[in-house]
Amino acid sequence: MKLSLSYGDAKIEIEGELVEVETVLRDFWLPIMEKAPANEAAMQQPQAPSETEGPSTNAKKAKTKKSSGTTTQGSEEDRAFEEDLANRIKNSPNYKEINQKFVVEKASKIEQCKLILHFSEKPVHSGNITRTLLKLGVRAELTAISKALSANKSLFITSGTNPILYEFSGSTRHDFSQVMSELNG
Repeated sequence: MKLSLSYGDAKIEIEGELVEVETVLRDFWLPIMEKAPANEAAMQQPQAPSETEGPSTNAKKAKTKKSSGTTTQGSEEDRAFEEDLANRIKNSPNYKEINQKFVVEKASKIEQCKLILHFSEKPVHSGNITRTLLKLGVRAELTAISKALSANKSLFITSGTNPILYEFSGSTRHDFSQVMSELNG
């Protein structure tokens, strides 16, 4: 269970079993609430949801909380690499055909990932791919890109754990090079 509460300047985010959450709320949150000037309802002990009710509204909100800017924006080095990669694709002699096939016709996410890998000179992670696609005007979400890569791991050589880096395997590079050569007509 994950729970996030805030009251004025006091904030708490808890993740754990129901018993652990109740203990933290009772031992730490309740004393803060008793000291805070508030109405009677705010001073009541927080109630954890029952097993049959499911997670509370706050718990649901905590699950959909966006990640920090560092994760979504990448490092300065990543941003420079992604900008260069997007520009390399845009400067390709067959960019018009690439744009038509991968943006306008909305190729599958895995095909879009392959496009980025085709132009990359080094292994990339899902964040690199997502941000490069966004720079190309492709609607891309990190979760969709990550799922596409994970579901097709056999097509790539992977390294690392967090983040996982992807690069073409020999056969995938060969197959995708043929797709790219067909764009030249």
